[in-house]
Amino acid sequence: MQIILEAILPYLINLASNERSAAIAASRERKLKEALEQDEALRKALASTRSLRDEVRSTCMELARNRSRFDVTREEEPVWRLLADDAFQADLAEWLMTGAIEEGEAAKGRLMNAIELALREAGAAPERITFLRAGYFEALEKTVFTNPILANWRHQLSLDCLREQVAILRRQAEEAAGVFSPQK
Repeated sequence: MQIILEAILPYLINLASNERSAAIAASRERKLKEALEQDEALRKALASTRSLRDEVRSTCMELARNRSRFDVTREEEPVWRLLADDAFQADLAEWLMTGAIEEGEAAKGRLMNAIELALREAGAAPERITFLRAGYFEALEKTVFTNPILANWRHQLSLDCLREQVAILRRQAEEAAGVFSPQK
């Protein structure tokens, strides 16, 4: 009997050990599979994101559609309608990208002119138009930088602008050196 127990005991210990090892391996495999699925989901989410320019356009359209929720006055209505205008959205994205630097002044000027025209068409008081010229964009800048989401948008848009400028400068430098794209 002793001999049988001595022979069976190591076999049972080995069997239990193998079962435990298989359970550990299965647990690790399951965790690895979950991590892989999360990684894939994250990759898909990142690939499906829109550019911040598209986000600016989408936000403008959403605001324009839902302006009735903001108690828009008759004088303000034409300005809110500007949000649905493609050129206005492009200028707004450009201004957010370039901000107060020299490259942003042209977009700021176009935005200011569009808003001023809309206010005049709505019969706005001259004081409102004077405020627009004097302090609107300064107040807007402060608002952008006090809101973390808007500040992040501004930062990302500025980086996009710099990337575009670097790409243009690189292409111009290559062309000046005699290196041309296959299309040229």
